[in-house]
Amino acid sequence: MPDQNLVVAVFIGLITTAIGVAIGWTWRRTAEVIKLRRIRELWRPFAGGDAIVILSAFDEEFKDFDPSGGVGLGDAMAFAELRSFFVTLGVPDLPLRFANRDVGDMLRRNLILLGGPHGNSVTADVLSKLPVTMTFSDISGDPVIYDSNTKTQYAPSLARVFSRGDLALIVRARNPYSRAHSVLVIAGSYAFGTWGGARFLIDDTFSNNHEVVHCSDVECVVEVDVSDRVPQANRILVRRDLGRN
Repeated sequence: MPDQNLVVAVFIGLITTAIGVAIGWTWRRTAEVIKLRRIRELWRPFAGGDAIVILSAFDEEFKDFDPSGGVGLGDAMAFAELRSFFVTLGVPDLPLRFANRDVGDMLRRNLILLGGPHGNSVTADVLSKLPVTMTFSDISGDPVIYDSNTKTQYAPSLARVFSRGDLALIVRARNPYSRAHSVLVIAGSYAFGTWGGARFLIDDTFSNNHEVVHCSDVECVVEVDVSDRVPQANRILVRRDLGRN
């Protein structure tokens, strides 16, 4: 017969290992729940199943290539990554519409607008109706973001050969078409900025920002580094609460 002390030692070892595994799993699970709760706080108005994404679309610019129109790859990637992210929030479907199609009957709901005002007419109209202090301007020939409070222009740097950067204007506010709903604007100077802006909102850095998560109405400019035609690191250049009018 095996030594009784050996049996007891093995049994205690197995129990200790099981307890350690259980504690580790519980710790990881708790951290995931806390993280998801913070993220859901940020996305709560848009994760209820009635949100709709309206994406930039172009007609005139693509008419000689394809008369059906076109979209920016960065804008499309922003939608794809947001849709995958929404699955983790328990929202399996995220309806998509294009700004150059009839969307007037769909605006009185929670809206996620992807793309700047040049390609997304709904973005342009929403920004004109909100008390934003930062918006797009073509003063320099590029789609720069102009801060009317500080008279500062933020310009993308995609023309550089080695170090490239785009910008994203992010605005979260009450929907001006329906005050009972919310609107989230993710608008890049170019489509890289829209894609990077979407990644930024999904990222832990943003969801861990207590001021941003718990502020209902907010506007900010995000700088997006672009490498190998993919948005990489990003940082907030300026963030400001919106007045609730």
